[in-house]
Amino acid sequence: MYLSSDPHWSVAVQKEIETLISTHAASIPGQTQTETLSSIPLRAWETETPILDLCIRETLRIAQPYTAIRKNVGPEITIGPYTIPSGASVVYPFSDTSINPNDYPNPMRWDPSREFQGEFIGWGAGKHACKGQRLGTLSLKLLVSSVLMRYGITMEIQGPPVPDWSSAACQPMEKCGIKLVAKSA
Repeated sequence: MYLSSDPHWSVAVQKEIETLISTHAASIPGQTQTETLSSIPLRAWETETPILDLCIRETLRIAQPYTAIRKNVGPEITIGPYTIPSGASVVYPFSDTSINPNDYPNPMRWDPSREFQGEFIGWGAGKHACKGQRLGTLSLKLLVSSVLMRYGITMEIQGPPVPDWSSAACQPMEKCGIKLVAKSA
Protein backbone atom coordinates (compact mmCIF):
# COMPACT_ATOMS: atom_id res chain seq x y z
CA MET A 1 0.00 0.00 0.00
CA TYR A 2 2.83 2.39 0.79
CA LEU A 3 4.45 1.84 -2.59
CA SER A 4 1.18 2.61 -4.36
CA SER A 5 0.92 5.90 -2.46
CA ASP A 6 4.27 7.23 -3.69
CA PRO A 7 4.77 7.48 -7.48
CA HIS A 8 8.49 8.30 -7.12
CA TRP A 9 9.26 5.02 -5.35
CA SER A 10 6.78 3.02 -7.40
CA VAL A 11 8.45 4.11 -10.66
CA ALA A 12 11.94 3.50 -9.22
CA VAL A 13 11.03 -0.04 -8.16
CA GLN A 14 9.37 -0.70 -11.53
CA LYS A 15 12.57 0.35 -13.37
CA GLU A 16 14.68 -1.79 -11.05
CA ILE A 17 12.50 -4.83 -11.78
CA GLU A 18 12.62 -4.17 -15.53
CA THR A 19 16.42 -4.01 -15.34
CA LEU A 20 16.53 -7.24 -13.34
CA ILE A 21 14.33 -8.97 -15.93
CA SER A 22 16.27 -7.66 -18.93
CA THR A 23 19.57 -8.67 -17.33
CA HIS A 24 18.70 -12.10 -15.95
CA ALA A 25 15.41 -13.49 -17.25
CA ALA A 26 15.31 -15.86 -20.17
CA SER A 27 13.38 -14.28 -23.04
CA ILE A 28 11.19 -17.03 -24.42
CA PRO A 29 8.12 -16.23 -26.54
CA GLY A 30 4.90 -17.21 -24.79
CA GLN A 31 6.61 -17.42 -21.41
CA THR A 32 4.34 -16.65 -18.45
CA GLN A 33 5.10 -13.95 -15.93
CA THR A 34 5.76 -16.64 -13.32
CA GLU A 35 8.25 -18.36 -15.63
CA THR A 36 9.97 -15.03 -16.33
CA LEU A 37 10.36 -14.17 -12.65
CA SER A 38 11.35 -17.76 -11.79
CA SER A 39 14.20 -17.66 -14.29
CA ILE A 40 15.93 -14.85 -12.37
CA PRO A 41 18.66 -16.32 -10.11
CA LEU A 42 18.19 -16.04 -6.35
CA ARG A 43 21.51 -14.20 -6.06
CA ALA A 44 20.20 -11.47 -8.39
CA TRP A 45 17.02 -11.06 -6.33
CA GLU A 46 19.13 -10.75 -3.18
CA THR A 47 21.83 -8.41 -4.49
CA GLU A 48 20.40 -6.39 -7.38
CA THR A 49 17.22 -4.89 -5.93
CA PRO A 50 18.47 -2.21 -3.50
CA ILE A 51 15.50 0.11 -4.10
CA LEU A 52 12.99 -2.65 -3.45
CA ASP A 53 15.01 -3.63 -0.36
CA LEU A 54 14.68 -0.07 0.98
CA CYS A 55 10.91 -0.11 0.38
CA ILE A 56 10.46 -3.47 2.12
CA ARG A 57 12.62 -2.42 5.04
CA GLU A 58 10.72 0.83 5.55
CA THR A 59 7.38 -0.96 5.31
CA LEU A 60 8.48 -3.49 7.93
CA ARG A 61 9.62 -0.63 10.15
CA ILE A 62 6.38 1.32 10.02
CA ALA A 63 3.77 -1.45 9.79
CA GLN A 64 4.93 -4.15 12.16
CA PRO A 65 2.96 -4.17 15.42
CA TYR A 66 4.50 -7.35 16.74
CA THR A 67 6.16 -8.06 20.04
CA ALA A 68 9.11 -10.36 20.54
CA ILE A 69 8.93 -12.71 23.53
CA ARG A 70 12.05 -14.57 24.56
CA LYS A 71 12.67 -16.84 27.52
CA ASN A 72 16.01 -16.50 29.27
CA VAL A 73 17.23 -20.09 29.21
CA GLY A 74 20.71 -19.12 30.34
CA PRO A 75 21.95 -17.88 33.68
CA GLU A 76 20.60 -14.74 35.35
CA ILE A 77 21.68 -11.64 33.42
CA THR A 78 21.79 -7.96 34.35
CA ILE A 79 21.13 -5.29 31.72
CA GLY A 80 21.48 -1.80 33.11
CA PRO A 81 19.38 -1.58 36.28
CA TYR A 82 17.38 -4.73 35.41
CA THR A 83 18.11 -8.31 36.35
CA ILE A 84 16.49 -11.03 34.27
CA PRO A 85 16.37 -14.30 36.20
CA SER A 86 16.99 -17.61 34.50
CA GLY A 87 13.66 -18.94 33.18
CA ALA A 88 12.05 -15.48 32.98
CA SER A 89 10.48 -14.21 29.77
CA VAL A 90 11.39 -10.86 28.24
CA VAL A 91 8.88 -8.98 26.10
CA TYR A 92 10.01 -6.38 23.56
CA PRO A 93 7.53 -4.44 21.39
CA PHE A 94 9.18 -3.54 18.08
CA SER A 95 7.32 -0.23 18.08
CA ASP A 96 9.49 0.98 20.97
CA THR A 97 12.24 1.28 18.42
CA SER A 98 10.64 1.40 14.99
CA ILE A 99 8.26 4.32 15.56
CA ASN A 100 10.26 6.13 18.22
CA PRO A 101 10.67 9.80 17.14
CA ASN A 102 14.04 9.93 18.93
CA ASP A 103 15.34 7.31 16.50
CA TYR A 104 13.29 8.21 13.41
CA PRO A 105 12.20 11.81 12.83
CA ASN A 106 8.57 11.89 11.70
CA PRO A 107 8.32 8.13 12.35
CA MET A 108 4.88 7.58 10.81
CA ARG A 109 5.98 8.96 7.42
CA TRP A 110 6.88 6.21 4.94
CA ASP A 111 10.32 7.17 3.63
CA PRO A 112 12.46 4.40 2.09
CA SER A 113 15.45 6.78 1.88
CA ARG A 114 15.45 7.04 5.68
CA GLU A 115 18.74 6.14 7.36
CA PHE A 116 18.57 3.45 10.00
CA GLN A 117 20.35 3.85 13.30
CA GLY A 118 21.93 0.68 14.66
CA GLU A 119 20.72 -2.79 13.75
CA PHE A 120 17.44 -3.14 11.86
CA ILE A 121 15.07 -5.35 13.88
CA GLY A 122 12.29 -5.85 11.35
CA TRP A 123 13.31 -9.50 11.01
CA GLY A 124 14.62 -9.84 14.56
CA ALA A 125 18.31 -9.45 15.37
CA GLY A 126 21.34 -11.14 16.83
CA LYS A 127 20.88 -14.78 17.77
CA HIS A 128 17.14 -14.47 17.26
CA ALA A 129 16.92 -13.22 13.71
CA CYS A 130 14.08 -14.74 11.71
CA LYS A 131 15.19 -17.98 10.06
CA GLY A 132 12.74 -17.32 7.24
CA GLN A 133 14.02 -13.82 6.46
CA ARG A 134 15.44 -14.71 3.05
CA LEU A 135 12.29 -16.58 2.01
CA GLY A 136 10.06 -13.82 3.38
CA THR A 137 12.00 -11.12 1.55
CA LEU A 138 12.03 -13.10 -1.70
CA SER A 139 8.28 -13.72 -1.40
CA LEU A 140 7.63 -9.99 -0.93
CA LYS A 141 9.87 -9.15 -3.90
CA LEU A 142 8.08 -11.66 -6.14
CA LEU A 143 4.67 -10.38 -5.07
CA VAL A 144 5.57 -6.72 -5.66
CA SER A 145 7.25 -7.58 -8.98
CA SER A 146 4.23 -9.57 -10.17
CA VAL A 147 1.86 -6.72 -9.38
CA LEU A 148 4.08 -4.00 -10.89
CA MET A 149 4.69 -6.01 -14.08
CA ARG A 150 0.98 -6.51 -14.61
CA TYR A 151 -0.65 -3.33 -13.25
CA GLY A 152 -0.30 0.38 -12.74
CA ILE A 153 -1.10 1.02 -9.08
CA THR A 154 -2.47 4.03 -7.24
CA MET A 155 -4.09 4.64 -3.87
CA GLU A 156 -7.75 5.60 -3.77
CA ILE A 157 -7.02 7.93 -0.85
CA GLN A 158 -4.59 10.85 -0.72
CA GLY A 159 -1.28 9.98 0.92
CA PRO A 160 -0.06 6.77 2.50
CA PRO A 161 -2.25 4.71 4.83
CA VAL A 162 -1.88 5.16 8.59
CA PRO A 163 -1.48 1.76 10.25
CA ASP A 164 -3.65 0.79 13.21
CA TRP A 165 -1.10 -0.45 15.71
CA SER A 166 -3.85 -1.96 17.88
CA SER A 167 -4.69 -4.39 15.06
CA ALA A 168 -2.72 -7.65 14.92
CA ALA A 169 -2.58 -7.25 11.12
CA CYS A 170 -1.64 -3.54 11.34
CA GLN A 171 -4.38 -2.77 8.83
CA PRO A 172 -5.00 0.87 7.84
CA MET A 173 -7.00 2.98 10.30
CA GLU A 174 -9.31 4.25 7.59
CA LYS A 175 -10.74 2.47 4.60
CA CYS A 176 -8.41 2.71 1.64
CA GLY A 177 -8.06 0.79 -1.55
CA ILE A 178 -5.55 0.29 -4.27
CA LYS A 179 -6.59 0.92 -7.84
CA LEU A 180 -5.07 -1.57 -10.27
CA VAL A 181 -5.05 -0.74 -13.97
CA ALA A 182 -4.00 -3.60 -16.23
CA LYS A 183 -1.02 -2.80 -18.43
CA SER A 184 -1.18 -3.64 -22.10
CA ALA A 185 0.98 -6.59 -23.11
